[in-house]
Amino acid sequence: MVKGRLEYFRRYMLLNLYSVTCLTSVFLSKFNSDTTERCIINMTSLLGIEPYKSVGYYCVGKASREMFFRVLALENPTLNILSYSPGPVLTDMYTHMSLNSKDKELREKLTSKEQQQYIVKVEDACQKLVNILAMRNYINGGRVDYYDK
Repeated sequence: MVKGRLEYFRRYMLLNLYSVTCLTSVFLSKFNSDTTERCIINMTSLLGIEPYKSVGYYCVGKASREMFFRVLALENPTLNILSYSPGPVLTDMYTHMSLNSKDKELREKLTSKEQQQYIVKVEDACQKLVNILAMRNYINGGRVDYYDK
């Protein structure tokens, strides 16, 4: 059983961390001009900085990606890097977690009336990102959440 979990975790990290680092490397090698601004947006989540039961792999993946991009920004100050957390967007993943999470507490939180007021529409999350990028009011390599002022 442990071997199966280890293989699942390896595949998860391959998809959610290693492939991102490889794609970023290829992107940077193709667009390596010092005259063209290069912008990288890492889509992240509150779960990258706040642990929740039953979504540990997801939390670890998001946290790892954020750190990768923080280090990349530090090592390459000419890059424009942002980790953007769009908030609790009503997606298939959100619905799946709210119905199927192994943790009853998380299921109840995601489906509570209180939580419903915080659910973000996809178009609103995208518009907020466009506004953030236009204003450039963030630290290179930093994170911005939809609900940040």
